[in-house]
Amino acid sequence: MGESGGPEEDVPINSCVVWDEKEEAYVFVTTDTEKTVRQIIRA
Repeated sequence: MGESGGPEEDVPINSCVVWDEKEEAYVFVTTDTEKTVRQIIRA
């Protein structure tokens, strides 16, 4: 998790990176830290 100058304002995030066959990267991010990678991608 990145931290700002005001930690009391920070929000935990959950993310994953998916590479396709063309070697392009896609980043999926959510603030729901309970989700699995599959759930993040399907959201």
